[in-house]
Amino acid sequence: MLPALTMNDKPQISHPVHTLYLVLIMATVAMIVLSTAIAVLYRVAFQEEQKRLIDTAQSRARLIEAVARFDLQHSGPDAAFEATLSQIREAHQNFPGFGETGEFTLAQRQGDNIVFLISHRHHDLSHPHPVPMYGHEAAPMRQALQGKSGSIVGPDYRGEQVLAAFEPVAELNLGVVAKIDMREIRAPFIRAGQEIAITGLLLVLLGAWAFRRITIPMAHSLEESEELFRNTFAHAGIGLAHVSVDGAWLRVNPALCDMLGYTHEALLQLAFQDLAHPEDIEADLQLLRSTLAGERDSYSIQKRYIRKDSSVLTANLTVSLVRRADGSADYFISAIADIGALKEAESALRESNTALSKKNQALHEAMKTIKTISGVVPLCAWCGKTIRDDHGEWVKIETYLEEHTDANISHGMCPECKGAFTAARGGSHGHASG
Repeated sequence: MLPALTMNDKPQISHPVHTLYLVLIMATVAMIVLSTAIAVLYRVAFQEEQKRLIDTAQSRARLIEAVARFDLQHSGPDAAFEATLSQIREAHQNFPGFGETGEFTLAQRQGDNIVFLISHRHHDLSHPHPVPMYGHEAAPMRQALQGKSGSIVGPDYRGEQVLAAFEPVAELNLGVVAKIDMREIRAPFIRAGQEIAITGLLLVLLGAWAFRRITIPMAHSLEESEELFRNTFAHAGIGLAHVSVDGAWLRVNPALCDMLGYTHEALLQLAFQDLAHPEDIEADLQLLRSTLAGERDSYSIQKRYIRKDSSVLTANLTVSLVRRADGSADYFISAIADIGALKEAESALRESNTALSKKNQALHEAMKTIKTISGVVPLCAWCGKTIRDDHGEWVKIETYLEEHTDANISHGMCPECKGAFTAARGGSHGHASG
């Protein structure tokens, strides 16, 4: 569901701390990946070293047993042990060990002590000192002298943690141990981890810098787009709303609240059906259903709403459907424009047009009985009794009027002419009588 828009909503501007979080996250992920890789490699190396030590201990034990059996056959029981031990010590002098700390040891149990029979590599080369059988040191040799075979990570005769393989020598009741210090096994992986960590951190910092350089303009553009949308939504002169597919208001702007007379919070508690005029609901729902069915993407309709004060708002409603990436309906965008004043103006215009039409009809009827003479009419300047018509002919005034008007001409005499006529007629009679 979309969050409700409020006037206090502001886009969050990128902050350097976000980049720090990004660096920490990337560094953590990189360290986890690298640590996992190093751990896997270390485990493989550990297992390989363990196998090598076991093979060494077992082969040395079998070799000593073979030498002991040979000496027993040729030197007799009393001299066989010393003969075998002499050969082992001579061979051991030519065996420098393996790696920096790896060595091979041979010991026997004398009472409660473990007595080493060949020199150690690390200290007391000529006379290795005995250690307690049940002490904390020489754990691998203790296992061998107890007749056990295998490998262990534990303290050697120095108390140093070692990876050791132990094997009993049954013919002579001796124990054989092949071992190497754990620090030597771990050292290359620790160095590699340090180098990889430094390199990884540098790469993470470089990646974060590049990421910030690339994304900051994009983030600013997105923030500007969001701010533009919020300003458009908040300050639009018409009502704007996001409506769920079941009719609930998800987001409304101040203009719509003012139109309907509700507060922002109160309007969000209602559905659009709660405010629609009962006579207009079904037509709107039919268009909504056809839009949800994919028959159209949007529609526009004139619709009436009931304001909070029970007055009627006449509006033009335009609705568009927003779909999710999978094509399912997400929400509607509704634009509601108050056309009440326009409807009143249209009604007044219709009434005015009706009245004007009636007057025009009456005037038309009156004009049927009226003919007019317009323009310049040439009148004879000498006699004043003829007019030049449209064809250039001079005709009597009464003839011209009869042709150009609906008037019927009758003859009469004005007082001035009557006086002149009477005087002229009297003179004529006197002359005749005389």
